[in-house]
Amino acid sequence: MYYTFGNTTIHFYRYQSTLYVAHWDGGNVSSENFKQFIEQITQKTGIDEKEIDVAARDYFNNVD
Repeated sequence: MYYTFGNTTIHFYRYQSTLYVAHWDGGNVSSENFKQFIEQITQKTGIDEKEIDVAARDYFNNVD
């Protein structure tokens, strides 16, 4: 599923049921740890961490 933040559209998905994956035009991240996953997206995109967290949790069905 795709989520748009200003001019950046991020696609979230799971890989092999263990990795959280996000990709966008010009970048991507993957991690087994949800918190680290959100932090990596924020660092690479500059998008507010809370906005990313809300969208990712919406997609991944409220991951802990």
